[in-house]
Amino acid sequence: MPEAKRASDYTPEAYAVARASLLHVATVLGDLFEAAMVVGGLVPSLITPVPDDPAVDTHVGTTDVDIALSLAVLDAQRYHAIAERMRRAGFAPDVNERGNATIQRWVLQQAPRACVDFLIPQASRTDPDQRIHHLESDFGALVTRGLSDAIRTRLHARLDGRTLDGAWAERDVWVCGPEGFLLLKALAFRNRGEGKDAYDLYYVLKHHDMRAAGIGARFRMLRDRDPIDPDAIDDAIRTLREDFAGIDGVGPTRAANFLATDSDDEVRADVVAHVVALLRALAT
Repeated sequence: MPEAKRASDYTPEAYAVARASLLHVATVLGDLFEAAMVVGGLVPSLITPVPDDPAVDTHVGTTDVDIALSLAVLDAQRYHAIAERMRRAGFAPDVNERGNATIQRWVLQQAPRACVDFLIPQASRTDPDQRIHHLESDFGALVTRGLSDAIRTRLHARLDGRTLDGAWAERDVWVCGPEGFLLLKALAFRNRGEGKDAYDLYYVLKHHDMRAAGIGARFRMLRDRDPIDPDAIDDAIRTLREDFAGIDGVGPTRAANFLATDSDDEVRADVVAHVVALLRALAT
C-alpha cells in the first residue's frame, strides 16, 4: 500500500478498518489492555466530539492502530500473555520490504489487513539509543520518547461497533489525553517533519472541547508536576515555538500542504492562532 501523504489519501474505509481493529484488539487483550493506551492517528476521533455541522471537517483518520504499552507489562512478564493472545487471534509480526520481520508491528493474517504498532517508554538501565525493546523473539515495541509522561494523561473513551470478525462489541479503552497527544505529536514532528503530524496536532487544538488554552493549561501541569522526562517536554514546547508559531513556519506550512485546500494562507494562520493560544496558556 502506498504511503499516505495528503488528506485525500485517507479514506473512510481505511479508518473503519483501523477502528474495527482497535475494538477487535481490545476484545482480544481484555484485562491486559489496562496496561495499554491508544496513541497515534485514532486519538483525535476518540477524544474530540463528532461535528454537528456538516461543514466542519471530521478528522481524516488513520490506516493503522498505535498501542502504547506501559512499563507495567514488564512486571510479571505480562507481555508474554499479550503476544500469545495476539497470536491466537490470528495476528503475527509484519514483514518489511526487505523480507525482515518487524516485531513491533503485527498484522492480521487474513482480510481485512489490520496493522497494530506497539510502542513502549524507555526503560531504566537500557541503552538510550535502543529503538526497539525486544520483549520476545518475535514481539517488541518501538521505544518512544515522551511516552512515559503521555501515559500519565490517559483517559477512558467508549468504543462500540463491529469487530474484524463482524461481531458487535462495546469497550472502554485507555486513550492518550489531549496534552499527552500534543507532546507526542510535537516530538514526532521534530523527528520526521510529516504533514500528518502537523495536521493531527492542529486538529486536536482546534476541535477538542478544552480548545488550545485549556490544553495548554493541562500541558503546563504536566510540565510542572514532576515530569518523568522533562527534557522531552521542553523539546516538544521548543518545537511548537520554533516550528508552529509563525505563519511561514514549517509546521503550519506542512499542515496546509497536507490538507491541500484552496485556502492555504487561512489554514496556516489558523494553525498559528491555535498554537500561540496554547503557548500563552503554557506561559501563564
